[in-house]
Amino acid sequence: MTERLLLEVADGGRVTVQAWPEGEMIPSRVGEPVTLDHPWDGPVLEELRWYLEEYLRAPYGVYGARGLQVTAELPRWGEQVFSAVFGAGPARDAYLRARARAESRKSGVELVVVSGAAQALGWPWELMRDPDRPTPLALDARMIISRTMPTADLDEVFTVEESRLRVLMVISRPRGTRDVGYQMIARPLLERLAAVRGQVELVVLRPPTLKHLEKVLTYAREAGEPFQIVHFDGHGVFGQPSGPLAGRAGGSGR
Repeated sequence: MTERLLLEVADGGRVTVQAWPEGEMIPSRVGEPVTLDHPWDGPVLEELRWYLEEYLRAPYGVYGARGLQVTAELPRWGEQVFSAVFGAGPARDAYLRARARAESRKSGVELVVVSGAAQALGWPWELMRDPDRPTPLALDARMIISRTMPTADLDEVFTVEESRLRVLMVISRPRGTRDVGYQMIARPLLERLAAVRGQVELVVLRPPTLKHLEKVLTYAREAGEPFQIVHFDGHGVFGQPSGPLAGRAGGSGR
């Protein structure tokens, strides 16, 4: 297990920080909720979309000046959000402790954004930047940024017939062997499934296409052996540019 910091984001943008040290069973709240002061309004998000989806495909010519302006703004936007969440007080202390413990163990810190609001999950948290560090958190070798939705209520738990749990794993790897090996994701999943009583069947979708996914799910249902869980691990790229930007991969999500 790794060090974790949870950011619970409410609909109104209020953020509650929870620390989840390695070895602890449950996280604990750190300080009081704060109102997130962020720059991610409509115009800024549109600039980011343009920067990532259009400018980086052809970062020259008439777009050069505009692209350089957005590039210059990225650190400021990232530091503004970081300061709102971890700028001072107990949250700052928790962040520093998590980093120190991870560095002493030569491990990492996972920053998990938790929200039931799609807008909050869609914000570019990867831009967060510690002013004392040379890169955004997403590019920090000791940091991982992920997103998740709140855990479902226990009354929604379902019973698996015949004591067998079927899990379909969908893994997108556009860079092939140059991308993160699927076993790095599958192995921790298997370790967690080992605690489940009864038989667990894990199937990796090959090829991992939408058409094949629909075919496999339909066949399983019609055969009377449906999958109870579909686990998605996705990587992506913005277009297929040539030159130094070729093969640049985006983030991953599960």
